[in-house]
Amino acid sequence: MPFGPEFPNLLKSQISFKPGVIFDMPINKEFGEVLTDPLDSYYTGSRVKVRFCAANPRNNLRLEDTYLSVDRLVNGRWQVVATDGNWETM
Repeated sequence: MPFGPEFPNLLKSQISFKPGVIFDMPINKEFGEVLTDPLDSYYTGSRVKVRFCAANPRNNLRLEDTYLSVDRLVNGRWQVVATDGNWETM
C-alpha cells in the first residue's frame, strides 16, 4: 500500500525570536565531565542519577541523533539500551 506524500523540511525557513547562546563554556570543568558518579550497582527499579557537564542544547539540536544514551557492556561491546527519547531517561 503506498504512503502519502512526504512533508517538506521547513526547518531552514523557520524564524526564531530566541536570542543565540551567548556564553557556553564550562568554568573549571570539561564538557562531558562527570559531576555526580553513578553507584557501582543498582537493584531493578532503582533510580539512577548521574550529572554531566554539558553544553546548551540550542547549539546543536541533534535532530537525527541523541543527547544521551544509556549503554551496556555485553561480551566486550557496548550496546545502546536507551536514549533521551525513552521515558525512562527523563
